[in-house]
Amino acid sequence: MPEGVPPAVSQSFSSLIPATIVFAIFGIISIVFKFNINTFMSTLMSPISLLLNTPWGYAIYHALMGLVFFCGINSAVICDVAYPFILANGVANEEAIAAGQAALFPATYGTDTLIWAGGTGATIGLMILMTFMAKSKYFKTLGRMSIGPGIFNINEPIIFGTPICFNPIFLIPFVLLPGILAFTTFVLMTSGIIAMPTVSMVPWTTPPIIIGFLMTSGAWSTTIWAFLVVVISLVVYYPFFKIADKQQYQKELNEENIEE
Repeated sequence: MPEGVPPAVSQSFSSLIPATIVFAIFGIISIVFKFNINTFMSTLMSPISLLLNTPWGYAIYHALMGLVFFCGINSAVICDVAYPFILANGVANEEAIAAGQAALFPATYGTDTLIWAGGTGATIGLMILMTFMAKSKYFKTLGRMSIGPGIFNINEPIIFGTPICFNPIFLIPFVLLPGILAFTTFVLMTSGIIAMPTVSMVPWTTPPIIIGFLMTSGAWSTTIWAFLVVVISLVVYYPFFKIADKQQYQKELNEENIEE
């Protein structure tokens, strides 16, 4: 490109050749050889779909999201693999409802959002504890900064601010709690105790509790469960929060004594 062209523009052209090659290869496979790539990929990935539609598989899926984020990797690496099947479940539920039948699948995008409750790791309880019960100045300030975005399931401030990443104190609640909530939610829905999701797409930023109402077209049973998810998050995170808060509070006292 000429020298006057901005680097960002000229660099964008560098992807044209490999993109053209990729399109050409898959075009030849699909058109010339009459090979249905979509069907092939669906068959190849079908074990993931089967796994997600079991309580244990759905629990592993949510626990893995917590584990990779604990290791500092955004949970999107797990979500993006599962989303095609999660979204397909939601569409199948809507079609079943439209046909006058019962919803078929618990594992949907709305159910994911219900389980996140404050973001990956169901951290809404930890945010509330930090905001209202922290003795240390650091955690109290962090809680007040995090609870606003946390209501909309954005919890990077608390994940990296606490930090939760690589912090053994929070490994158990951050990884196991989402798995337990996913397993329990799946079982409650399939047993008919709470309502199944009827709306295929609910924004992932939908606040806790409200998500239970919207994803089921107003079912109070799932709304109550969404409230209990917040309560469970509070209870589970409490002992681990107390340990971390005590350590941070002692650290602040020591720093004050050194300054004096």
